[in-house]
Amino acid sequence: MGFMEIARAVLGAVLLLFLPGFAWSFVFWGRGQIEWLDRIVLSLAISIGLVPLTIFIAHKLFGMPINATSSIIVVTCLIVLALILIFIKFKKVIRFIYPWQSR
Repeated sequence: MGFMEIARAVLGAVLLLFLPGFAWSFVFWGRGQIEWLDRIVLSLAISIGLVPLTIFIAHKLFGMPINATSSIIVVTCLIVLALILIFIKFKKVIRFIYPWQSR
């Protein structure tokens, strides 16, 4: 097994098993509400539950084939949606703390 296969496996595991849950953990629990070790463990658990469920729903509702390309698309959409929700949540917090700066 060459370096490229190992790098591909590690990056794929991080993309599928960590990043979606990490982004969604900030949606559910804001910054500083839980410890980092708890956030990492919850990220793995959320990703293990959320990614296959979303791929299954996309397959059943939209007929999306279950392959590597569609999995990457679904995972990317999950991460982008979480980042949008984090941004909206952050803007509401800023508007609450600094009401004179809300525009």
